[in-house]
Amino acid sequence: MTAPAPPRSLPVEDPGTHRQEVLVAYARVVALGAVVLGALCFFSWMEGAGWPVLVQALNMVGILLGSAVALRLAEQGRMRAATRAFLVPSVVGCTWGIVHAPGALVAVYVLGIGLLAFLGVFVGQERNPGRAAIAWLLTYVAATAVRVLEVVPVQSTPLDTVTLFVAPAMLLVILVLAGQITIGRLEASQARLLEVNLGLERTVAERTIALREALGDAERLLLNVLPHEIADRLRAGESAIADAHGEVTILFADLVGFTALASKMDPLSLVDLLNAVFSAFDEQVEKLGLEKIKTIGDAYMVVGGLPRPRADHAAAICTLALQMQAAVGAVNAVRGTEMDLRIGIHTGSVVAGVIGRSKFSYDLWGDAVNIASRLESHGAPGRIQISATTVRAMGAGFQTEARGLIALKGRGQLESWWLIGTEAPA
Repeated sequence: MTAPAPPRSLPVEDPGTHRQEVLVAYARVVALGAVVLGALCFFSWMEGAGWPVLVQALNMVGILLGSAVALRLAEQGRMRAATRAFLVPSVVGCTWGIVHAPGALVAVYVLGIGLLAFLGVFVGQERNPGRAAIAWLLTYVAATAVRVLEVVPVQSTPLDTVTLFVAPAMLLVILVLAGQITIGRLEASQARLLEVNLGLERTVAERTIALREALGDAERLLLNVLPHEIADRLRAGESAIADAHGEVTILFADLVGFTALASKMDPLSLVDLLNAVFSAFDEQVEKLGLEKIKTIGDAYMVVGGLPRPRADHAAAICTLALQMQAAVGAVNAVRGTEMDLRIGIHTGSVVAGVIGRSKFSYDLWGDAVNIASRLESHGAPGRIQISATTVRAMGAGFQTEARGLIALKGRGQLESWWLIGTEAPA
């Protein structure tokens, strides 16, 4: 039976990889903003602004260094450490900027802390992402309160006018880049989902084909073990099958000389020879519409008249017996062997049914089976021995020769005949 193909690995996106890509993109955007804003703060300080502006410039340096460290850690796959290295200096810098930044720079810091909160929800605290966003929101509220209450004085500089134009431009750049990152991530996720769906569809189709092939193999295997009608009844849910048949004809055949031949042959040649003989028997059984029951070693058992009753069961079995003799002769001629076939045939009533759970077996029971077996074992090599009931049931068209009464083990005296061949048409 063909085993189903193993499932293909689907292109499912790893959430950790997704978070890593987003963090790297955000770190690059913030690093760019830190460079520009840090330069503005530094020049403001050079123009005479107080030390808070210089501190803001140093904050930008800290944010830039934090972004660089975060990028390095993210490339190594250390996402938790990378997130902390990026967010801590960024949040501290934004908070300080809200408190101390002159002019329009405050808007940049406000937006910065908002973007960081959004980033925290996306890649920060995996177990409780909202907690980080709420913490940063409270930080922003506290810093804004300090600014509004003017707890710390803010010094204006001549560069405030320039900052008023540069800051909105930086806001736009950060918004556009952040939007591109978010949209790009959504498009990438959609593409990955589409690829996953296609992969799932391919896998389902492949599994369906493999399942159909496996079911086909199982069906063929079942039909090799059981008759079609019996297999259909098992599939329909019958758990116990036992049928009485009033009249059937049973054939037992045994290869005489095969045991001695087996001692002189290697195992592969022996099995090949037996397979050639039984395959020829199987072909004739199928052509005549009979039912092979089993093989035991070099013995062969066939029945006619079940599971579908037929009126010519005895004639069909007798025809098969003659064809089996011819088949053994043909194998002897081709392979140079000297095997004989001893056959016994009897007609009578039997019970047929299925036994076993894991390995099904369709078998026959009854006195008729025992008589047919005894007729084979008490027969002669190269000859077909049949009972009186078979002679009466097979009808015209066959040549027979009376053998007389024979003593069968466990049965006493029984009248038997030799089946010679078929009669030539008049």
